[in-house]
Order: sequence, then C-alpha cells, then structure tokens
Amino acid sequence: MRLWTVLAISVLLLVVVVPASAGSITVGGSWYEFSFGSTGSFATRGTGTTPSSGGNSVYADLPPWTFSADGGGVLLTVTDAFIHGDAFTIFDNAVEIGSTPLVAHGGGSTDDPAVALLDPGFSHAEFWLGPGDHSITIQMLASPYGSGAAYFRADNVVPAPGALLLLGSGLFTLLPWRRRAAR
Repeated sequence: MRLWTVLAISVLLLVVVVPASAGSITVGGSWYEFSFGSTGSFATRGTGTTPSSGGNSVYADLPPWTFSADGGGVLLTVTDAFIHGDAFTIFDNAVEIGSTPLVAHGGGSTDDPAVALLDPGFSHAEFWLGPGDHSITIQMLASPYGSGAAYFRADNVVPAPGALLLLGSGLFTLLPWRRRAAR
C-alpha cells in the first residue's frame, strides 16, 4: 500500500513541479504576440489581456518557439507594433539568423500586426528557414521604452510553378557551357 502512495505522490509532484516547456507554434496559423523588456533582454510569452484589434493573433507561450518546416521551408515574419522604435535579433536553434532594422522611435498606434507590417515606421523583417526542425528565440536589439510587445508568424513556402520552370530553364541553358568547359 505504501509503494502505491509513494508512486502516486511522485507522479503528482512531477505534474505540478515540472516547468512549462517550449511553446510549439502552428505554421500557417495566427500571428503570435510576445513580450519583451529592455535592450539585450530576450522575448518571453505574450502577456496581454485581449488579442490584437485585427483579431488575427494569439499570445505566444514561453520560448523557445518550436515548429517543423516541410517542403519549401517556412517564411518567418517578425514585426514590431504599438509604438515605433523597437528592433529585434532573431535566433534559430541558438544561431543568429538576422535582425529587423533599427528605426526612429516615437509615433505608431496599432496593435494589429498586419497593419504594422505595412507601416515603414515599424521595424520588421522576413527570414526564410529551410525544411526541418526550428527553435526560435528573439533578443531585443533596441527597446527605447524598456518594454513592449510585438509579433511573429511562420508560413509555409510553396515554390510557384513558374519559379520552378524558370530555374529548370536556367539550368538547361548552362548545360552546353558546362560541356564546353569540360573539354
């Protein structure tokens, strides 16, 4: 009887004490809102009380944000929102893949990531990530207000048939040149 009690308590402790793990995200899903602190700090989960006014976002869980990319890979889009001025450095599997540009601070007034993405006053960038497993973290490159929130999303990349045709025809035109170079 004691053994079962000890096992039951052990399982209960594991469920209660084990910290939350990385936040898995859905590719092709919503925008994910994350929060951040001062310059140099790393982003964390979203902490607001309501989603964006565009109704197109959810709050991100704790980072790192993980997903798998198939086929043509994934386009990761990161955009600031709310007030102009924040910029970010993005990491995939602990390797820096790039940054959003530094922008002037002040102005801006949207919590909708789709609107912010169209505003050149907000810092944003896109990053192509190849097929495979990805683990995203974001560090503050600039945070003039000491804290805030922003968004990211991951979308599947499907090569257009025209792009494949263009690539194939380009390679085909190189064949005669390659044969001449081999002689």
